[in-house]
Amino acid sequence: MTYVPLSQRRGIKESQGPFEGVPEHLLPHLLDWFAYAVQLSPMSTPDQEAMRMIGLALHVQLPTGARSSQMAGFLMSAAEGDEDLCLDLIDITLRMYGSLYDNATRLDGYLNIGGSVWTVAPNREELVRRVDDSMQQVYELAISEQDQASADLTHAWQKAFGRSPDPSDAWDHAIKAVEGLLIQLVVPNKQKATLGDVIGTLSSGQSSGNWEALMPTKDLNHDVAPLVGMLRLIWPNPDRHATPEPACEPTLDEARTAVCLAAAIVQWSRQAWIVRRRGR
Repeated sequence: MTYVPLSQRRGIKESQGPFEGVPEHLLPHLLDWFAYAVQLSPMSTPDQEAMRMIGLALHVQLPTGARSSQMAGFLMSAAEGDEDLCLDLIDITLRMYGSLYDNATRLDGYLNIGGSVWTVAPNREELVRRVDDSMQQVYELAISEQDQASADLTHAWQKAFGRSPDPSDAWDHAIKAVEGLLIQLVVPNKQKATLGDVIGTLSSGQSSGNWEALMPTKDLNHDVAPLVGMLRLIWPNPDRHATPEPACEPTLDEARTAVCLAAAIVQWSRQAWIVRRRGR
């Protein structure tokens, strides 16, 4: 949950944030976190090869022959004057050091209290864009199982909300996450089945009546039509559909919506059955 100062909650001060970049009040804490994570202190020195790899990944030219502590200091100085570089530095450091000690938890606290739009991903390996608390909970429940659907949804979330977004790739993996659960329920015996096959089976006049959805719907008949409508919102990816029309790459907002919808569908299936044959 994002912290809001008391003065803002009382309406005395206008709400500030969330901040897209690195505001002045947050910058020193992020740089301190970097130093803490890589163990830059009078009593310890960072790993030289790690500093070199960070510099290479971020295209920062480090001084020739520099010691590891000098490399770390140079990276911090470069990040201090460039908000995007600072976030990239924090992101790659989290990937390399997030699983150690309390690094990820400490960073997430700084970002939260500082009002950043960025937060630490559940895998503790990268920064992702902060979403509504309820949506975040849906996503975390959806990836609670260690299976391929969780892996695909994690990838989709990273490409939709991470520091290096890719709308089409996010949409693809959102579809794969839903396919991973629904194909085995609806068309388990079909070779190379897709979400389109699931939709076709559930919407066919010949077979749709054989299926029921968890939600009762307005007529209390558990019609699968509303579920089919949701599935049609995410399938196919407009950038992949094989039609005479030219491909249309989705916008980032469209991809984020598709990923959030996929997360909800996967989460429902984690909590209870989402669709099944009638009479079971």
